Amino acid sequence: MKTFPLTYDHANMHAKRSGRFAVHPSEWARITPRLREARKEVQKLARSEERGFLSLPFDRSLEKRCNSLSATLRRSFSDIVVLGVGGSDLGARALFQALEPAYRERARKRLHLHFAGSSTDPDELYRLLHSLDLKRTCVNVISKSGSTLETMTAFLVFRKALIDAVGRKNASSHIIATTDPEEGTLRDIARREGYTTLPIPANVGGRFSVLSAVGLLPAAAAGYRIADILSGARLILDRFHEESVGNSEILAYAGLHVLGMERRKQCIHVLMPYSVRLESFAKWVRQLVAESLGKKQNRRGDVIYAGPTPVVSIGPEDQHSQLQLYSEGPFDKIITFLETKRFDHALRTPMCDDAVQELAAFGGKRFQDLIHLERYATAESLRRDGRPNGTLLIDRIDERSLGALFMYFEIAVSIMGELMNVYAYTQPGVEASKRIMKEGMKRRNMV
Repeated sequence: MKTFPLTYDHANMHAKRSGRFAVHPSEWARITPRLREARKEVQKLARSEERGFLSLPFDRSLEKRCNSLSATLRRSFSDIVVLGVGGSDLGARALFQALEPAYRERARKRLHLHFAGSSTDPDELYRLLHSLDLKRTCVNVISKSGSTLETMTAFLVFRKALIDAVGRKNASSHIIATTDPEEGTLRDIARREGYTTLPIPANVGGRFSVLSAVGLLPAAAAGYRIADILSGARLILDRFHEESVGNSEILAYAGLHVLGMERRKQCIHVLMPYSVRLESFAKWVRQLVAESLGKKQNRRGDVIYAGPTPVVSIGPEDQHSQLQLYSEGPFDKIITFLETKRFDHALRTPMCDDAVQELAAFGGKRFQDLIHLERYATAESLRRDGRPNGTLLIDRIDERSLGALFMYFEIAVSIMGELMNVYAYTQPGVEASKRIMKEGMKRRNMV
């Protein structure tokens, strides 16, 4: 029997261990009924399919379509460029950074994955464009509306380059559009040009779309096991629906963080993975939290200016750049460590010879043990300083654990939105910025 892919140790989030700036038993007792109601509301969303991200892991037809299309692409191409920004980009990047190091060592036919369209940096785009054999390259352009500035300007560049390289008729077979199933600029272009298309469901927002074709096609094209990604997500969903409120680790995570904001103004939420491979995943979480929970108004229309500020730190690197602030600065932070139990390689330091006997204490040590010790020491030092912190533990970095992590945070953020009484599925602040950019392009001579 496989172990469950994800656990949350929140002992250091409680006052019994971490003191007065952590959560007290009476506070936890008072928020428990609210957690029960919040879970009911999120479960309603799942049953009604109002929020489609909660049903994506059960869509076997999409899994088959992505695997079939990726197999077709691998017969004709060597590289795939993913064009997207924000929710159309960060999830696939997280999968790539986490999984690619392991897959790089495997001799199997798969596409080399590249990313663009998240920036208008001309140097970055130029270097990628001129590093590829465009005759052997396909492009997956991802935009629900087809009007996103960064993505669609990059698309125009790649479309023209493909036409120059293989001709207009052949260029269309190099392009896959992942977009709204019925309408929008990109959908209209895809119909006219004859692009292969994949849908972004109308009831799935960008930052919740990683388990749709947005993340699954790039992952399948790169050879990753998308069935395992979806399996990990289903395990989290099943446990969320089945567990009691008192035993639910997702509810514990959401409730403890909201209590910190409400009771002690702990509005800076640090996610600190102890693996370089999970840095992009932490950036995906950063977007999910910021866009979902940073809101000017609550659901009643009251102006509240609420929301946590998500921060990405990387352990052990940021022990040496940020830990001083976390330990002795303001009591306005909650730190969550993300730890992986097992690593792919059993690297060990050599025993020291006579020339370096001063380093004998470091000889014969497994790096896996060292990084676990560093995470523990950081958490324990913060606890002793009265700084609440928790640890999310996965067994290893693989498809199943990543699927579990994606779904864990999507549900946790939805629960936090219910507790905060904000609508977690809109981003009016981002839309305002997009409108201003469009107005500016009309007013100015953009040359």
